[in-house]
Amino acid sequence: MVKVLVAENITPWPHSTYASISKQLPMLFLDKASKYRRWQDAQALLIGKLLLKRGLNEFGFQDFLLENIQYNAFNRPYINARELDFNISHAGQYVICALSKQHRVGVDIEQVHPVDLQDFATCFTGPELDRLSRSPEFLFDFFNIWTIKEAVIKADGRGLQIPLQQFEAGEQIKLGDNLWHTHTLKIADGYISHLATNNALSEPVVIQKVLIS
Repeated sequence: MVKVLVAENITPWPHSTYASISKQLPMLFLDKASKYRRWQDAQALLIGKLLLKRGLNEFGFQDFLLENIQYNAFNRPYINARELDFNISHAGQYVICALSKQHRVGVDIEQVHPVDLQDFATCFTGPELDRLSRSPEFLFDFFNIWTIKEAVIKADGRGLQIPLQQFEAGEQIKLGDNLWHTHTLKIADGYISHLATNNALSEPVVIQKVLIS
């Protein structure tokens, strides 16, 4: 099973909410959040950790301490026991966290907004660039391809060390010895999101909304 927890990040928290949340998270994350200039980014970081904590509880890892999260050489976070994988993404007014005991996961969400294809020419293959340049639904196709690629490289764990123009977006993507399966997530209007897993899924992804308070 893969579960995707979703929370809104619409307005700055009042002091009472921030005080309550401060008691739920390790100081290292609070310190990191305090260094962001934009409240949206600071809250997104904290919401992501709150969603992770919620997910860990739901998967039976109530005793795991968030300060024990480890990171690989490419800064991908993971739980040392490797009995559960997770990945977090945020954009605009939403933060999402994917978790699974059975699968390696990567997730990406983007808010649809105007972009200039030339600024991203090195991120797409030749056929993708040709398709995008002729697309009657350019923004939809752009962010559809983009979130697929981002989800896959996040699941892989090497991030942008994998050149995006070296593989094409699709329902299945081969990277080295790994075959990744991609899945569309319906989060909200105006947003496009994808999940990548190292195995085909035998059941639908569970998308669960979480109220942060």
